[in-house]
Amino acid sequence: MARKKDTVSVLSMGTNGLAWARFERHAKGWRCVAQDLLLRAEEVPDTLRQCLDELDGRENLRQDGRIILVIPRHEVTTRILTLPSQDRGEMDSMLRLSAEEFVPYPAEELIIDHCTLEKLPNGESRVLAAFAHRDTIDRLVAACEALTVQPEQVVLSTACLVRLKPSDKGETAAVLLQPGGMEVAVFRDGVLVYSRGISSPVDWQGVCR
Repeated sequence: MARKKDTVSVLSMGTNGLAWARFERHAKGWRCVAQDLLLRAEEVPDTLRQCLDELDGRENLRQDGRIILVIPRHEVTTRILTLPSQDRGEMDSMLRLSAEEFVPYPAEELIIDHCTLEKLPNGESRVLAAFAHRDTIDRLVAACEALTVQPEQVVLSTACLVRLKPSDKGETAAVLLQPGGMEVAVFRDGVLVYSRGISSPVDWQGVCR
């Protein structure tokens, strides 16, 4: 029997494995009903595909109403920037024109996105800008599509942390352990002020026991 359309699977995939969680909508909001972590000690070209195939064999991801793919921070270059605009279209253009200042690739090879962290009184905006090489995103999406699992949305892990809405007073640090690495984010008065991703093959599940 197919699952309800209000069931969502969230996948975070790195080079050596993946983390997965399934959420179901209930009267009081979303509830995590299942989760798993699949890692391999050695990275080979088919590592991610093997992990995803194993997970799908047990959980039949195609029956979930939605699939959301989370890109780990260490796979993407990000910058916290102040831009002289509060119009999304104008900010998109500014980031595309300046992309080569932040990554060693031409703009046409990049997927560029941003989210507004803060609108400033002088008409400027503080934004979190993300610059991902198309090959990075295509590799992860292709691993899903090979199993006919079609992600409805692709998001950056840092954007997920921003949506957690940390304390609006003082400084708060968050550490997110991910397949293939980790992310550190610092918030001041509820606004992201620092983000860094670190690539690492460590089995965080084993370390944190």
